[in-house]
Amino acid sequence: CGAPGWTSPFRIPDFELTSAAVPVIQEFVAIDRFTGGAAEERKFNAHALSKPTFKGRITLDLTVLQASAPGGPWVLLLLLFLLRDLAEGDVYFGFGSSKGYGACTAAIEVKAEGEWPAPKFGQLSPSMLQQIVNRQPEALAHPALDEWQTQFNQMLTAGAGAN
Repeated sequence: CGAPGWTSPFRIPDFELTSAAVPVIQEFVAIDRFTGGAAEERKFNAHALSKPTFKGRITLDLTVLQASAPGGPWVLLLLLFLLRDLAEGDVYFGFGSSKGYGACTAAIEVKAEGEWPAPKFGQLSPSMLQQIVNRQPEALAHPALDEWQTQFNQMLTAGAGAN
């Protein structure tokens, strides 16, 4: 899906397992929807790792994001809030979150390489982005956030009016 010359602003290579791989097998039985009891010969299991630790890097190319994103700096802030949710354990991956699978917490470190793309993200800086991820009050009280929220609300209103 896409076209020549288009690229995703994200690069997410495979993460590396950095802890011991301790396999766990959990046994299940299917429930008969008519009787509410165990369905005969409908046993199954799930194979998982117990509390694995992975290390990896997610790279965001702000130049590509700036060229492709329909909005202003709030696009980047929305991504940061998603990363903050990940760091705080509010995001689950894959199958079985109600069974305890897919829970995740992350350590997020914001780093910048190359020039900062000023036109769209000029008021943001890598240190401010890190402060937002860490919920530091001085970043959350930055006056630019009100302006970006207004822009975001205008985009939502314009999108709702198109339907």
